[in-house]
Amino acid sequence: MIEMFETLDGGDYVVGEDDILLDNSLNSIGYTSFFGGNLKENTTQGRKPSGAFYNDYWGNCDVFNEPDLQFNSNTERQLAFTPIRSGNLGVFEQASQKDLQYLKTSGKASTVSSSVKIVNPGKIKLDVTVKQPSKTEPEGFTIFWDETLQRLSDV
Repeated sequence: MIEMFETLDGGDYVVGEDDILLDNSLNSIGYTSFFGGNLKENTTQGRKPSGAFYNDYWGNCDVFNEPDLQFNSNTERQLAFTPIRSGNLGVFEQASQKDLQYLKTSGKASTVSSSVKIVNPGKIKLDVTVKQPSKTEPEGFTIFWDETLQRLSDV
């Protein structure tokens, strides 16, 4: 996984001396899972006719027939197009679970859980906890989303 960091106007990758750095931390994995795919639609199974334009994430080219391993930005899509209100918190949780499903499918996690709460009007906090089979303690990460700015927030 490429090491990513949030710039609050879209993420960026980390460059070392002469190369892009790699990272297996949950922050990079979570960021890529939630915001690294295609905002418009999920990757479809199979290939389109030669010369057809693809809207999907380039990283899914090797997993067209394995939707549980694809990055499809379900979380970003829901955050962008679903109003933040208490009745929709389950929608955000389900989207995050779907985006992180590949961790369980690939065997990198034994459990993945997420919870969402409204922290201010128009702002939500999404907490994710992942239990990796090789570690004794679960790890987690948190993101904040600002509905008005339509981007991640620092709180």
